[in-house]
Amino acid sequence: MKLLQHFDFADAAAIGTWAIIAGVTFYVLPYESDLWAYMSLFCCYLGCFIAATRKASDFEISLNIRYAFLIGQITSAFVLMVLLPFDFLPILSIIWAAVLPAFFRFKVALFMVISVVIAWFSLEAYLTKENTFFAGLLFGTFHIFALMAHHQTILATRAKEVLEQKNAELLATQHLLAEANKQSERTRIARDLHDLLGHHLTALTINLQVASHLTEGEAKDKVLQCHQLSKLLLSDVREAVSTLRDNQQLDLLTALKTLHAPGLKIVLNVKDQLSVEDLQIAETILRCCQEALTNTLRHSKATAIFITLTVDNSHYHLTIQDNGSAPLHINMGNGLKGMKERVEQLNGRFSLSTSANVLAYDIVLPKNGVTHEQ
Repeated sequence: MKLLQHFDFADAAAIGTWAIIAGVTFYVLPYESDLWAYMSLFCCYLGCFIAATRKASDFEISLNIRYAFLIGQITSAFVLMVLLPFDFLPILSIIWAAVLPAFFRFKVALFMVISVVIAWFSLEAYLTKENTFFAGLLFGTFHIFALMAHHQTILATRAKEVLEQKNAELLATQHLLAEANKQSERTRIARDLHDLLGHHLTALTINLQVASHLTEGEAKDKVLQCHQLSKLLLSDVREAVSTLRDNQQLDLLTALKTLHAPGLKIVLNVKDQLSVEDLQIAETILRCCQEALTNTLRHSKATAIFITLTVDNSHYHLTIQDNGSAPLHINMGNGLKGMKERVEQLNGRFSLSTSANVLAYDIVLPKNGVTHEQ
């Protein structure tokens, strides 16, 4: 069941604490009391907690409904406090306070916690006719501690996710640079073979041809044989140079496979044999994919992003879309403007669409640096 997937240690601790509180409550309650009503309230509290804290990929509900579950959770705790005269029930509101940083900014969550603590112990003082100031002060510090602990955990998790994404981008860039260095080295070797070895072999071939006219008999036969070998060797060198110059493909697929985005599944649809010869084109494709991932993480509630790269005789076609939701009108921020500028610098085409509220990037790049109108 999706609702119960991916429980972490914090969830286990919260549910364990709830179970202990519920168990102690039913243990000390007299048998003739209305146990079913109390059990329903405890189950309502637990159900609201689980529903409010599940990840979007596990339980797809809107944020407003999650807010309703949070309200249901704290309301259940208040009703239990009104019905049952137990001093340990504020622990239920501490669990609720620890959930708040996942939904609200810290200052808003802190204000909510302080308000709930004041309301809780004011109501308890009214019902019991006792002074609850010191109890409220003590439990209030526990509430704030739980709030701050979860807030710091969220900040650390977000920082870790950002570092992982940046590290993945660096690895992709490092791989592309390594491929570019290999390409540059192959070009240098090809140039040296052509300029040095090719030049000397050409001179040797000419000299052997001249020598063949100046010799007679058996010596001439040997000179002619050497002349043929030199011509064959020169042909092999030229073929090797051509092969080195023609084999200039960059391994872009490996660079794309190193991309990473926390909480986002990346689906690559790229043929293994697809290759890119131009470093600028490869870098542009990689940067556009990285920027699309960043936009999806910041502005979309997507759980997956789909990247498709194909090539025909004259163009590379890159399409990117996620399974999140996008507004009908897209404002071109710095990221999208940067993508558009990169593509247009290579005489490519860049377009966005929001069909069915899904943001899709359509990028076309010419293989030879010049687009051709269809």
